[in-house]
Amino acid sequence: KISTWEIDCTIPDYMLRTAFKDAVQMGVFINAIISFLIIALTLFVIVKIASFVRTKRENFKKKLEAEIYESETPAPVAPAEPLKPSEVDLLIEIRDALKAKSEETKVQ
Repeated sequence: KISTWEIDCTIPDYMLRTAFKDAVQMGVFINAIISFLIIALTLFVIVKIASFVRTKRENFKKKLEAEIYESETPAPVAPAEPLKPSEVDLLIEIRDALKAKSEETKVQ
């Protein structure tokens, strides 16, 4: 024999509203967390790229300055040989020596 007694399996309306309200609030919270993580990851990547670009630019500037400095630095010059007296200088020395010798002989 089938019982005519029915079990009421319906959920009261106020309970459905509370459960739906809690589910919506949980969804909003999860959405906020996902949005935060996406924004944080995006900012992290932007900062990393900016740091990388700044480092590369500084290295390029240093390299360029080193190249400019090397190109502006004159090549080392070999030490010059001592100046050899020219023929005129030698003749002048000989003349002065002869004058000095002739004056010595005149004095004696």
